[in-house]
Amino acid sequence: MAIVTVPKNARLLLVLQDGVDAKGNPRLVNRTLGKVKAGVLPQDLYDVANAISGLQTLSFVGVQESVVNELNVQ
Repeated sequence: MAIVTVPKNARLLLVLQDGVDAKGNPRLVNRTLGKVKAGVLPQDLYDVANAISGLQTLSFVGVQESVVNELNVQ
């Protein structure tokens, strides 16, 4: 019996720097974009995140994808 994963939905998280703390460490915040189509190519997600980051006042640090998969028996 094989188990197959089926992507159901995804979220795109922009990681931005919002200054530094008292010790000089970067203070990071996330901006979440929901209802991203599951199964989108990673390069496409990065390109969209990079374009959106240009509209932010905070410095762009990185991007993360959060995916919910359904497990099905095949």
